[in-house]
Amino acid sequence: DEALDLYERLLDRTPQHVPTRFFRGQTYYQLGDYERADEELRWVADNSADQYRSWSRELLDRMATRRVVAPERKRLYVFGNVGWEYDSNVILKSNDDALGVGEDRNAGRLPLNLGVGYRFIQQPDLRLDGTYVSRISLHDDSLNEYNYIEQEAAVDLRKRVTFAEQDMMLGLRYELAGGFLDNDLFEMSHEFTTTSDTRFTPRSRTVFHYRFTVAEFGPDGRNPPQTSRDGLENDLGVTHYVYSDDFRRYVFVGEEFSDDEKRGANYDRWGFTTRLGLHTPVPYLLRTDLAPSVSFRWMDYPNIASLSSLAPEDPRD
Repeated sequence: DEALDLYERLLDRTPQHVPTRFFRGQTYYQLGDYERADEELRWVADNSADQYRSWSRELLDRMATRRVVAPERKRLYVFGNVGWEYDSNVILKSNDDALGVGEDRNAGRLPLNLGVGYRFIQQPDLRLDGTYVSRISLHDDSLNEYNYIEQEAAVDLRKRVTFAEQDMMLGLRYELAGGFLDNDLFEMSHEFTTTSDTRFTPRSRTVFHYRFTVAEFGPDGRNPPQTSRDGLENDLGVTHYVYSDDFRRYVFVGEEFSDDEKRGANYDRWGFTTRLGLHTPVPYLLRTDLAPSVSFRWMDYPNIASLSSLAPEDPRD
């Protein structure tokens, strides 16, 4: 608003000044007043023979694809999703027929997530959200004992800062989650995640993250030094996004390295996860996007030992 006031006073003295008309059109665009922005930028494109004509046409093209502006998130909001999955080995049955594990235990799975959030702080450079999410995973084929329910409470803080003349968004998130398997408590975890989100080029975005989890499970098994899942989990990763000129399409590649140190040696592990994907609007379908992705995860369990006399050799992942 202050900029518009300044431009109005300048144009009172020189109504045909091209740079000021361009800047006023640019300001209308930033405010979401596309009708006035369109009028001003078209005047510049028709009455300028220099770089301002090119800039105006570029902004007009961008504006044509970004007329829908996302509304500001309400302080209280609800979110969720539902889907359908197929799992070929729900109970992680061994491939060794000598163990006599019986028939295949494949099943369909219905995942349902529903959450509520509240934005405690909403400022241009600072945001604080609190969320509560309930997740449920239901199986068919009489595998009800593998139905899983998780309750999660989280606090998410985001702060915009400038470091070495580089603008970035820093994040800190804490999650307390409890998981129930067949109505029995299966896992309690405390998860801390730090993120750094920045742009090294105008049409790219790079997100670094570090996640630290303290996990406690139910019974430790008959040999806790070997079979306990309790312990610490570390994940360090980076995801890089590259956007199209109108910022409506992008591709991404991500790499994450994991190192878990558990009380039971069978669950010590390290490895990596690679993700590739793209995001693009679907032609002729308003507000509908297509986002296919693929991931590959490899984990090594260096200290694993077999617990079965029928399969004495150490298994491998």
